[in-house]
Amino acid sequence: MDKLLEHISDREVVAWKFLHTAHYFKHVSTQPTNDKFWIFVQNSLGESACLLWSHLFGKNKDKLHFGQFAARTDVKVLGAAFSKSEIKHRLIVRASFDEAGYNALWEQVMACRDKYIAHRDLDANPIWFPQLDLCVLIAEELRCVLADCVDAMRAHQPEDDNLNDPARFYRGQTN
Repeated sequence: MDKLLEHISDREVVAWKFLHTAHYFKHVSTQPTNDKFWIFVQNSLGESACLLWSHLFGKNKDKLHFGQFAARTDVKVLGAAFSKSEIKHRLIVRASFDEAGYNALWEQVMACRDKYIAHRDLDANPIWFPQLDLCVLIAEELRCVLADCVDAMRAHQPEDDNLNDPARFYRGQTN
C-alpha cells in the first residue's frame, strides 16, 4: 500500500499545481491587456495549466492519467468506486456535464496542448485557452477521488496512522 500512496501523491502534486496555476491564470487575466508583461505571464500560466491538466486527464496511455491509476491492481482491490468508468462519471457529474460535454472540453484542452504548446502548429490561429474553470472542477473532483482512495486504504489498514494526513490534505480544495 505504500507504493499506492506514492502513486496517489504523484497525481495529487500535479492536480495541486494545476489548481494553483489555473487560479493565477484567472487572476492575471484581469490585468491590462495592453501590457506585454501581463500578456506573457497569462500565456505562460495558461500553457502550464493545459499541460498539467493533460497529464491527469489527457491520453489514457499517459503515466499520470487517472485511467492508469484505476487500472492498478492495488486500486482495483479497493472496490468498484475506483474503476476508470466510475471515476470518469464523478468527474463528469462534478462539472455538470454529460459525456459529450466532457469530451468537448477534453478536445479543447488537447487541441490547445497539441496546436499551441507541445507542437506549435504555425498555421493555427492565435493561441486560445480552454474553459479552465471547468477543468478546475474536474481536477478538484479527482482530489476528492484520491482522498476517498486513501480512506479506502485506511479501511483495509486501520492501524496505519500515516494515512490520516493525506486524506485530509487532498480534501482541502484551498491548499
